[in-house]
Formats: sequence, C-alpha cells, structure tokens
Amino acid sequence: MCTHTYFMGTKTISIKDEAYTALLHEKTDKESFTDTILRITKRSGKIADCFGAWKMTDEEEAAIKFELQGWHLVQERISNEVS
Repeated sequence: MCTHTYFMGTKTISIKDEAYTALLHEKTDKESFTDTILRITKRSGKIADCFGAWKMTDEEEAAIKFELQGWHLVQERISNEVS
C-alpha cells in the first residue's frame, strides 16, 4: 500500500514594483494575492477573453453564444453535405 500526502506549500518570489502595482490593481478587496494570480492566469476559455478591455457581462456572453449556435449548425450542415 502506498500513501501520498500533499501539503500546500508557500513560495517567496521577487517581483518589480511595477509588477506588484499591476497585481494590486487586479486584486479585489476580498481576494488574496494567490487567488488573484490564479484568477488572472487561469485559461477559462471565456469569450470575453478575446475582447481585451471589453468588460463583458455573463448575460452578454450568453447572448453571443446563443447567436453563434446557429453558425455551428450551418457549419455542420455544410460539412455533412460536402462529405
């Protein structure tokens, strides 16, 4: 029998003041720096990630996805007809 125990460790890193300030601006009031780093480095695949500075709401994203569903059906139909 083999048992592995994982502990969450901590690391000390050095960053320039400019990077710290940028991270501080990204941080929300109730968020730790760890949570901030994980949030901004997470690859969520959200549509909003493609639009740069546009602060897209969840409702806007849902509306765009809804509109794009029709396009996916058209692509599938064309693909089936060509095959």
